[in-house]
Amino acid sequence: MENQKQKAVETKHDKFVRLADKRTQSVLNSLRLLEGLSNTSNYEYSSGEVEYIFRAITAAVENAQVAFNKQAVKAKTFSLLDLAAAGDAGDATEPAQE
Repeated sequence: MENQKQKAVETKHDKFVRLADKRTQSVLNSLRLLEGLSNTSNYEYSSGEVEYIFRAITAAVENAQVAFNKQAVKAKTFSLLDLAAAGDAGDATEPAQE
């Protein structure tokens, strides 16, 4: 019953912080476990296998960053004043980044 009351007053930001802390710690712990596989006394691996692992991890991190950045892009509004502020009103292919 107490847990339900606590969740009822938890703000969206509080929930984000709580879950982000837990999930980030989980990712970091998994990376520490992966690091343990580098011990050549216990494991054998090729440089290609290591590269494959880190490409997958890098892609996943980049996907997560894109997901967070999309939220910021959605909030952006269009204005031709952005073009004028960029100083190139005659030849623009993209809106100026804020």
